[in-house]
Amino acid sequence: MKFTPFLSLLADRLSRYWDETVDAANISNARILDPVLGFGGDGVGVDQCVSDGPFSSYVNPIGPAYALSDHCIERAINQGYIFNSGLSKLSVGTCLNTTSYVDMWHCVEPGPHSGGHGSIGAEVSILSDTLYSRELT
Repeated sequence: MKFTPFLSLLADRLSRYWDETVDAANISNARILDPVLGFGGDGVGVDQCVSDGPFSSYVNPIGPAYALSDHCIERAINQGYIFNSGLSKLSVGTCLNTTSYVDMWHCVEPGPHSGGHGSIGAEVSILSDTLYSRELT
């Protein structure tokens, strides 16, 4: 995949804000994971490689974590994680109603933010992998 079309593809998909609270009840059917409108679905096989969507044949030379190795984009959707992470409308609302940036950060980071990473799973759940976190945020 050439770099310029890749950026255009990302810009098109990232222009749509993902309200994770809407998809919390059934993240596997989230529009952001749609193979045509989003980034493709869950990973398959032992390697958990995304098998559909724009990243199905993408080879990433960065990661996992701090390693440099060619590998696929991995996902392991974890519906249970999303419920245990505070990704409900109530939890997000609580964070948004805090009165300072520091309070909001302490509310969002271990709850709704980590819930997005953990529910997508695989490499996205390795929080040192900022390349992957940009794929979804």
